[in-house]
Amino acid sequence: MKKIIVCILFFLSFGYSFGQEYLISFSAINAAKSIDSIKVENVTQSKSIIIEGSDLLQLQKNVTVDVLLLKNYNSCLRIYPNPMREQAKVDFFTPVSGNASIAIFDLSGRMIFSLTINFDVGMNSFAITGLGKGVYSVSIHSKAYSYNRKIVSCSENASNVGIGLNGFSNNYSLSPELKSAKATIKMQYNKGDQLKYTAYSGVYRTIIPDVPTENKTIIFKFAECKDPDNNVYPLVQLGEQLWMAENLKTITYNDKMSISLETDDFIWENMTSPAYCWYDNDQKKYGDQYGALYNWYAVDTKKICPAGWHVPSDDEWTKLSDYLIANGYGYLGTGADIAKSMATTWGWDDEDTESGNVGCNADENNTSGFSGPPGGAKGGRVSLGKYGCYNVGERGQWWSSTQNNKNAFTRHMFYYGSDLVRAYSGKSAGLSVRCVLTENN
Repeated sequence: MKKIIVCILFFLSFGYSFGQEYLISFSAINAAKSIDSIKVENVTQSKSIIIEGSDLLQLQKNVTVDVLLLKNYNSCLRIYPNPMREQAKVDFFTPVSGNASIAIFDLSGRMIFSLTINFDVGMNSFAITGLGKGVYSVSIHSKAYSYNRKIVSCSENASNVGIGLNGFSNNYSLSPELKSAKATIKMQYNKGDQLKYTAYSGVYRTIIPDVPTENKTIIFKFAECKDPDNNVYPLVQLGEQLWMAENLKTITYNDKMSISLETDDFIWENMTSPAYCWYDNDQKKYGDQYGALYNWYAVDTKKICPAGWHVPSDDEWTKLSDYLIANGYGYLGTGADIAKSMATTWGWDDEDTESGNVGCNADENNTSGFSGPPGGAKGGRVSLGKYGCYNVGERGQWWSSTQNNKNAFTRHMFYYGSDLVRAYSGKSAGLSVRCVLTENN
């Protein structure tokens, strides 16, 4: 019978007089009923941890122990083959990012190798070579966690001991042999801190922002959001709405028919039929991060989103804005200046910006998890009567499904601004698209 494996986690933090103590549990509904793992980010303090979906999260003002203690380290670190000959691979999980030392000791306790590496949160892997015949101890240690494991070498050819990094994966779903039993995980929290939970269940990923004020259960809604080109989109749960957390990049309608590609600027400007393009006609450079640009005629087909999803109406965009404003996602927690909380932390121009603007200190963006990138736009006379693109880095612009005479309502955010702007654009413009889950789907 397998041993019950218990990982007891304690994290480095500091106590503040304004802290509160809350107990947070998690559950899942819809497409998935269980959660593999959850990334918990305290975006106010720029700290994050990874817990299992069955764990409880205890938020408290004082967390004084500074070491992640792993009892029965076999659960969180694996060495294979063991015994080894020429080489052994080491897989281990890092719950927090930062420097960690790798050391190898012989049976007498003499250190024969050491190396310090900066590891990211997630699964990490390295290979050990050069160990002669004998029994050794492998230690991985940081201020936040510590692993130890014995390794046996059967090699008759000892050489210089070395370690080579094999890679890193930011897939936060732990493999079965690296999971711990249910635990209560402590994390330091001050009143008003903004948290962001990202839950993983198989191929599904849903984000929920939160400012805890009481004990609660966070209920993640998982839903399939996969387009005909097999792009799978992460989701963000904002109030009662479930949105895509990336821009749409499909080139195929949900009835499997192809969307027309148009690369000529002048033809694009004068089109009255559905079409898409890539910024600067460069899919390789811009497609994955920024998505495709679509004219409104493609939106109006009502076939552009994955099945069960639709392009949000003007009212649905307003509902999103109202939710973020009411829940303190304006800059400094007040007001209607919510763009910074919705914009990506990357890609934005930062010239001549002021506090609260999207391009100023962009690493503070995206507390809501909406992850809106500055994807630019296609169409319009941008300068000297020429047709072309509005610059990536300067703006993000998204269609609604609602017409406004010969135009359609849109939402814009700019690197030099702080508001999500309600506006309208000509139907031939090429803008980004987000989809929202159809009610009762």
